[in-house]
Formats: sequence, structure tokens, C-alpha cells
Amino acid sequence: MRGCSGLTLMQLIMALIVLAVLVIIGFSIYTNYINKAKIIMATNVLDKAGRSILNYQMDNGTYPANIDFTSCLDGQGRNVFSSEICNQLKEDLSSIESYFIIDNNYVLTARARDSKHTILILKEGKIITK
Repeated sequence: MRGCSGLTLMQLIMALIVLAVLVIIGFSIYTNYINKAKIIMATNVLDKAGRSILNYQMDNGTYPANIDFTSCLDGQGRNVFSSEICNQLKEDLSSIESYFIIDNNYVLTARARDSKHTILILKEGKIITK
């Protein structure tokens, strides 16, 4: 045999295994980054919604008894959210689980659009992530 230069089959397989491991690690990091970003977006839109609910309370003297989140109107047909915030609620949240008044304050529960559908609770202007 002459002096053959090149890679053996075993060397190629090892190189492919290392490459596959790097791709898996990179994909995992990317997925976690995207999920965190979706939770942050949901938190931001809930914060805006909370400020809108407080503005509603200042204008009307009480929190809305109920909210139709498809039209963003209260039970009496008054706007609770601007159209921009209403659209953000629909785009950045997976779902709105509940809205109710308790002890003269509101509680809004929603799910983020991340892979785990993280629960976010807006209560007294503070957002709790579960």
C-alpha cells in the first residue's frame, strides 16, 4: 500500500457525533431563549393590561365586573383596553384563563405562548409567574 492520506471511517463517525451533539446543545439553548422571550412578551402585555384596568377604575370609579377579551369591552360596552393592547393580548398570550374581582381588586390569569404555557397572574399590579 502506498501512503494514503485521508480520514478513516471511524474518524468521520466521531466527527459527525461531535457535530450532532453541538447541534443539539445549540438547539436547546435557542429554544430556551425563545421561551423566555415569549414569557417576557406576555408579562409586558399583562403589565399594560393592568395599567389599562387601573385607568378604567379611575375613570369609572370601579373595576370592570367582567371583560369580553375578544372585543375588550366590559359588560356595559365600554372600552377597557385600547385596540393596540387588545391585539397584543390576542397575539402574545396563549389564553386568558380568568378575570374576577376580589376584595375590591382584580385578578387576571393568563397563559404565555411558551412551550410550557406558563401561567401568569396579574394581581394588584404585580405579575406572578407559575
